[in-house]
Amino acid sequence: MTSDLNRPHLSLGDPPGRLRHAAGTAPRGWLILIVALQLAVLGVLAWSLMQFGDRPAASGGGIAAESPSRQRELAHELENRSLYVQAAEAWEEYLRSTPQASDRAEVWFRVGRLLMRAEQFDRAAAVLLRCEQAAEDDPALRKKVGPELVTCLRRLGLYGEVGRELSRRVEVGASDVQQGKVLATLAGESLTEADLDRLVERRVDQMLAMQGAAGVEPLRQQLLREFARPEARRQLFDELLQTELFRRRARELGLDREPEYVAARQAVEDNLLAARFQARELAKIQPTDVDLEAFYKLGESQYRQPETLTVRIEELQPDEQAAAVLDGIQSADDFRQWQRKRGGEPAPDEDKSPPETIVRGQQHPRLGNADALFALDAGTWTKEPHEHDGRRFLVLLEDKTPARITPLEEIRDRVHADYVARKREEISRRLADELMQRYQVKLERWDGGAKLDGVQTAGEEG
Repeated sequence: MTSDLNRPHLSLGDPPGRLRHAAGTAPRGWLILIVALQLAVLGVLAWSLMQFGDRPAASGGGIAAESPSRQRELAHELENRSLYVQAAEAWEEYLRSTPQASDRAEVWFRVGRLLMRAEQFDRAAAVLLRCEQAAEDDPALRKKVGPELVTCLRRLGLYGEVGRELSRRVEVGASDVQQGKVLATLAGESLTEADLDRLVERRVDQMLAMQGAAGVEPLRQQLLREFARPEARRQLFDELLQTELFRRRARELGLDREPEYVAARQAVEDNLLAARFQARELAKIQPTDVDLEAFYKLGESQYRQPETLTVRIEELQPDEQAAAVLDGIQSADDFRQWQRKRGGEPAPDEDKSPPETIVRGQQHPRLGNADALFALDAGTWTKEPHEHDGRRFLVLLEDKTPARITPLEEIRDRVHADYVARKREEISRRLADELMQRYQVKLERWDGGAKLDGVQTAGEEG
């Protein structure tokens, strides 16, 4: 009895009314609800894991994983923006996501070319070898791989590998490296007639570009004919060989990776690219006969030939009396004979004092201003010495040609060149104005290097 009184009383009484009813039913309802929620959450997580598990892993280059079609679109877009490395990575991602693609070999070749344009020749060479392996059943594609792989090896300075690669392709009967007539060999690599022909064409095109005559085909063909002479080709071949030797050694020394070289090359490429764009736009100038005739008539005065004289000139000695000389000259033949005697009596076909030309309004090298001589008639001579810079001359007028407008038929090539030059200047100015508008160019006003307030935008007059 006493022990029961000391034991703690732990029993609970029944709750009254609604409270008792709720307390009796709540545990079962809440338990069911909690279990249902847990099952729903697990189902969502499982579905999410399945969705993510189906996606291919992103490439190491940072290109986000997409469907194969979207990946191709992205690769093309990157190419169009000249992002060559990123485009190559996008194509590689496409190949990873589509291992059974029918165009696998072609894509590898595309990746190799993109990496070459980005000057990552080591990566490009590896990719081209993968392309060659994937193109076992495509001889045409394998034929394209060879020259590109050789180019990569050259740019890497691996000339021994170049020779071995060329030898391997010849041994297996490959025809992708054209040999032609071999002029010399360097470490197993041939310099051929085709190499020399390409050098000649590049040299001619460079000369035309420097003269502002790029695209003028008649002039180009004329220069090519001149460089076709054996002595000219030999000189160019010696230059080609020397350049190749210097270039190989420079790459072996890594000079092509020096910052100064990279910067200089970039400057040359920028200028070349700008010139190429300009040449492409200016190549559209193709004047018709109607254009040339209209241009000729508008500027007819510039094709006017001034009056000219054909004369024989003989200088008198300082102590020689002009009157005594003139007394012995009674005809044009007497003047010519007197001149021949002073020249040492040459044979009739060895005239040591040939006729010279004087143009009205132009200074003559010896006579200076000789416009007074135009008063003479053909077959007559000066009765008084013509003096210039303290020197005295007797002059025989052989022939006189009046001024005239040269017919278009005689100077069509000159008119064509003038027309093209005028149009080049007009188109260049127009292109510059259009591109300043396109790229929203703003020019700071300046005077002799001193910067002034305000800016000049494209289209404003400054």
